[in-house]
Amino acid sequence: MLGAALLWPIFKKRLSFARLYRYSLLGYLLSGLLDACTSYGTHLLWPFSDARVAWHLISVIDPLFTGALLLGLAAERLRAGGARPGGALSRVRVFTTRACAGNRPGTCAIARARSDGGC
Repeated sequence: MLGAALLWPIFKKRLSFARLYRYSLLGYLLSGLLDACTSYGTHLLWPFSDARVAWHLISVIDPLFTGALLLGLAAERLRAGGARPGGALSRVRVFTTRACAGNRPGTCAIARARSDGGC
C-alpha cells in the first residue's frame, strides 16, 4: 500500500490507484522469488525454516540480465504504439529459462559426491 501511495502522484494520469496497487503488490510478492534466483539466496520460508533458498540462476548483480531487461524496455518504448513491457519480459524469461537449463544442481551434487568418494 505504501509503494502504491508513493507512486500515485507520478502515475495518476495513466493508472487507477487500484491497478497501481495490484502492480505494487505483485512486485512485492515476486521479489522473494527473484531473490531466490540469485546465488546469494534468501530466507524464502523464513517463519517456518531458517534455510536459505538459492537457485543459482543469476548473479546478485548480473549485467546480462539487467542489460536484456533494459534493452527490451528501450526497444518496446521506441516502437510505434508506446511502451509495452511484453517483449522485455519475454527476453528475460528466455534468459532465465536458459539459465535453468544450464544449471543442473542434481548432477553437480552427484559429481561432487563421486569425487569425494561418496555415492
